[in-house]
Amino acid sequence: MRPDTRDLPPLPKNAMFTAVENTVTSDNTPNAAVREALAWLSSLLPKRWSVKPAAQRARPNQLAKPDVLWRLRGPDGSGTTVVVEAKSRFEPRDVPAIAAQLDSMRRLGEPLLIAPFISERSQSLLRERRISFMDGRGNLSIEFDRPAVLLRLQSDAKPTEPSKKPRRSLVGPITGRVVRFLCDFRPPLGVREIARKTNVSAGAVSRILDFLDREKYITRNKAGTVESVEWPALLRRWAEDLAKKREQQLFFLPRGTAELVSRLAKTGLTYSVSGSWASSLYVLVAPPSEAFVYVRDIPAAAKVLGLKTSERVTNVRLVEAYDRVAFERTTNRSGIVTAAPTQILADLFTLPLRSTDEATEFEAWMKKNENVWRQS
Repeated sequence: MRPDTRDLPPLPKNAMFTAVENTVTSDNTPNAAVREALAWLSSLLPKRWSVKPAAQRARPNQLAKPDVLWRLRGPDGSGTTVVVEAKSRFEPRDVPAIAAQLDSMRRLGEPLLIAPFISERSQSLLRERRISFMDGRGNLSIEFDRPAVLLRLQSDAKPTEPSKKPRRSLVGPITGRVVRFLCDFRPPLGVREIARKTNVSAGAVSRILDFLDREKYITRNKAGTVESVEWPALLRRWAEDLAKKREQQLFFLPRGTAELVSRLAKTGLTYSVSGSWASSLYVLVAPPSEAFVYVRDIPAAAKVLGLKTSERVTNVRLVEAYDRVAFERTTNRSGIVTAAPTQILADLFTLPLRSTDEATEFEAWMKKNENVWRQS
């Protein structure tokens, strides 16, 4: 069953999820939450499908107990039990604990998480663990095998409740410096070590780590030391904010990158090559059509390199370095100063007109060769 999500009914206005966010509802209890979620799911199902509460029965050696059980039935009479877990608050770092809890109850039925708001990062992590979810902002993902059910709904709505831990972006040079350090070096990494080696205040480092911990890009021990980093996911997330502030200008060289290599070598300019050109020096997917070059000052660099703007054809992209770290941990490959692999991958994620194969293949190379590029 694959309903067209464009025609799915909207979330009921008095849905349970808003009840736990201190808005006015008829019943401000977790039971109201589950009832409203049940009503919404029932409204999404086609005719001759049904979902109803099911009685719980104690089982031998059952350590975990679900908040509630539902019984879902298809038109052919086949059915499955849905194990429902309702939370008043949910963040990405809660996923491992919830996944373990629901996995321990899979023998009872299919797991389903209900919460006021489930962020995109949380949604991605839950899908990886095959956990269905519903939230009060209209986000829904339900995938059961028997009977076959697939419901997906993505909402643009954001949580409106004041948060004790406000959500943060990864915009800014200081944040970029810390993100690069976390990805370039192997854990364990302490706050003071990160602060000292990046020249960022310990307070700023702590705030950045708090955000990354909540979003489950890193894991920390009780002392606050970073023990692991999900560097592919973190670089993808950082790339989104990095691209928003990118200062760049396009130029054209008749002989392309071959001429640019010669001019870069003669000028002694501080630069680092990133994007498709740099990745092709590691893994060639397709001949690069453009040079992505970080420089300190675009007009000054263009003058030194003798570049001219063109409205029709471009093959050189000069990008103003967001921070000095764009020139750090570089390598010389074939006479070209290339940015760190972590920087190259982040830029590949957001370059216009790029091939998705380039980012995919380069990320695969990085995973296989982490001992080559990641430092201790």
